[in-house]
Amino acid sequence: MVNQASARSRLFGLVSLGFFAAHAGRHLLAGRAPDVLWMCTLAALLVGLGGIARRPRVVAIGVSWLVFGAPLWLLDVCGGGELFVTSILTHLGSLGLGLGILFRTGYPRRSYLRAFLLSLAVLGLSRLATPAAANVNLVFRVPSGWEGTFPSHARYLALLVSASLATFLLVELLARRMLPKAGGPNADP
Repeated sequence: MVNQASARSRLFGLVSLGFFAAHAGRHLLAGRAPDVLWMCTLAALLVGLGGIARRPRVVAIGVSWLVFGAPLWLLDVCGGGELFVTSILTHLGSLGLGLGILFRTGYPRRSYLRAFLLSLAVLGLSRLATPAAANVNLVFRVPSGWEGTFPSHARYLALLVSASLATFLLVELLARRMLPKAGGPNADP
């Protein structure tokens, strides 16, 4: 028998998966398939799959990516970037759903390291599989308008990667203090 907390986590996962599907579908319909590989879009997928499969570590990785990426997305939107309803759903909706799941399951230890390593893999995939013009996950150049602040893409990327690791660690430390302890029947090893 599935308990109420587990059923709610699965429901939250399904909703996040719906947010991912809506946003990915918008990219595909617009002829911008590489944009599906943006980490925040993939984070909504992770929150969804992790919630459905009752895998808190997968949810924690998605939440970590969103905590880091949502402020960058907001900066882009405030600087004149495109704003879509589906973007709000993935960046803010999936973040809220992921936190709702983790509130019930706890935050698994060392999720920050897995979030970091998987993010490096996604950066590598973005570099290999997407066109430079799309600049998915900012792997090809400094975003427009920031070239004066960051004249070197290598330094910009190094700062981004370092800041992501620090953010993922901070998210884990705060979550483990504020959320229930992991280790229940639905916790990842």
